[in-house]
Amino acid sequence: MSRAPEEVNRLTESTYRNVMEQFNPGLRNLINLGKNYEKAVNAMILAGKAYYDGVAKIGEMANGSLVSTELGHVLIEISSAHKKLNESLDENFKKFHKEIIQELEKKTELDVKYMNATLKKYQTEHRSKLDSLEKSQAELKKIRRKSQGTRNALKYEHKEIEYIETVTSRQSEIQKFIAEGCREALLEEKRRFCFLVDKHCSFASHIHYYHSQVGVMANYATCINYVIISIIGCD
Repeated sequence: MSRAPEEVNRLTESTYRNVMEQFNPGLRNLINLGKNYEKAVNAMILAGKAYYDGVAKIGEMANGSLVSTELGHVLIEISSAHKKLNESLDENFKKFHKEIIQELEKKTELDVKYMNATLKKYQTEHRSKLDSLEKSQAELKKIRRKSQGTRNALKYEHKEIEYIETVTSRQSEIQKFIAEGCREALLEEKRRFCFLVDKHCSFASHIHYYHSQVGVMANYATCINYVIISIIGCD
């Protein structure tokens, strides 16, 4: 069932307002949460670096042992592998900051002004077209009142036809304007969700690569563990 023009108009205005009053504030909140996320990950990266530096130092101690040299080499290798993973995670979160946080900040800053201006422009044009239609409808009523009871009805007949055509044309024009305005408003809303999905899908691919590196390292560590146990025994 098709919607009435005024219902479509309300949908258009509510769509713009939802973006301004719900989506954009949601993005600002996401920015703050993202910065907290960055801080937590950066703290973990620094703590991890310090920890595996400590592991490497203990490995160096083992290098001087008569019986634990091989284990010292393994500890140093494990430390090196984990530090590389930490560096990879650090690089990925630099991308998180650049590709998500910075882009969201830029988007929200520009979007507030843009959406306000777009809604006001739509409302102004809608009001102007509605005023023109109402004016033509009022003129048509006047002509019809004048034509009633007069002997010279033919005099007003041509004017009435002209105003009917004008009213019909302006009704069609405003309906088209409202329909196009609604499509544009819904498209603006969709663009914003697409933007958010695109940014997070891109970052997810970076994180997927990081996790694949973790998987490779875990398999390598398991193999090393079996080799060491089989060679020297480690109870």
